[in-house]
Amino acid sequence: MAKRMTVFCGNFGSGKTELAMAYAKQLAKQGERVTLVDMDFVNPYFTSSHQREELEGMGVRLIGPRYSTTGVDVPSLSPEVFSVFIQKDAKVIFDLGGDPIGAVAMGSLASRIEQDGGAEMLFVLNPYRPLVRDTKSAKDLLLSIQQESHLTATAIVNNANLGAETQAEHLIYGDGAAKALADEMGITVAYFGATKEVLESLEKGAVSGEPIVVERLNRQEWML
Repeated sequence: MAKRMTVFCGNFGSGKTELAMAYAKQLAKQGERVTLVDMDFVNPYFTSSHQREELEGMGVRLIGPRYSTTGVDVPSLSPEVFSVFIQKDAKVIFDLGGDPIGAVAMGSLASRIEQDGGAEMLFVLNPYRPLVRDTKSAKDLLLSIQQESHLTATAIVNNANLGAETQAEHLIYGDGAAKALADEMGITVAYFGATKEVLESLEKGAVSGEPIVVERLNRQEWML
């Protein structure tokens, strides 16, 4: 991505947190300085803050909601977030929560992001999730996120999966759903998420975009 900042957004259970972490690790392996901002307030137990040790071991700086690992049920945006607009030599990845709280919090940063040159906003689509199983539902959700965050989606990420049961055929199905949404929004399908095993079984060119290799970190029921 050409821009310094990237936002991963999508509905709850879309797998955006896994993708955001995988993308951060990918950039770190390429020698980039990376800051990952966890803005997922929906379910703190499954946020990237719980992967702090591994991420920081790879050189990824993590900024999470205050109290996200303390058990206190009042997460809020950390003032540390504003440091990403000062440290200009780092790539910044935002993991945006799948509810209005996260999108509104993102909206409070929109003007600063615009001053920084804008952000790539990637909408993560898993068409096997109940709220986005058709193009209209997915589009309505994306438009809602755009309205609340004051950011515009620049591309779709095909993350079609059934957790541990995922096969290449599921990604191929997801590619069609992602293309349909991309056409409706006038954007492209830039990436797809896949484990190493699924990626190895996928024929070259079978789906659109570049791969982001992920580990399925969450329990399977949250991926369905």
